[in-house]
Amino acid sequence: MDKIEQKQATSTNEENQKTAQKQDPIRNSNLAIVPEDEKFIAGWILISINKWDQEQERILLLTSKAIYRVKYLFDTHQVDHFKRSSLTEITILQKGYIYGGTTNGTLYGMRLYQGNNNYQTFTTNSRSVEDGTHQKDFMITIINDIARTRRALSTQNFCISDYDITRSNSLGPLSTTYNKLGWGLWNTTPTSESAS
Repeated sequence: MDKIEQKQATSTNEENQKTAQKQDPIRNSNLAIVPEDEKFIAGWILISINKWDQEQERILLLTSKAIYRVKYLFDTHQVDHFKRSSLTEITILQKGYIYGGTTNGTLYGMRLYQGNNNYQTFTTNSRSVEDGTHQKDFMITIINDIARTRRALSTQNFCISDYDITRSNSLGPLSTTYNKLGWGLWNTTPTSESAS
């Protein structure tokens, strides 16, 4: 191969790497928002159920110090906004089947409590689960990663609760319509990524 062919091959490889990076929302989110003093542990594309019972596809990043709930714009490959929660602020990790709304006991999930009844609820949809992995097993892997990382910081004021999760329905039919139409979901194939 002559020098011109080598340059073209190198250029093509670099373009392919840039394209792959743009298409990896977990990696992009990690690079965009996680500070250098925090070690990235894992990331997942999950369904976050907000306080109005609306299902929203979000990226959840786990670092050595915090959890980041990220709204990612899949079409432009950019972070729209995010919320950082210190792991030491998480007092209860509740795990169980989710009842109410569109799930009604069919999906396994988790609820992370911080302080006075402030919580975030997460589950997966069929696109979030890796090929051949059962939805509950996938969620348990995520729960175990979070619990192990939280306990590494401190075991004080932290417990795991094994009770089913009841969704709120504060907006009633509006939430149900929003969820059934999938307005909070993005039409792409999510992946998970763990640090090596």
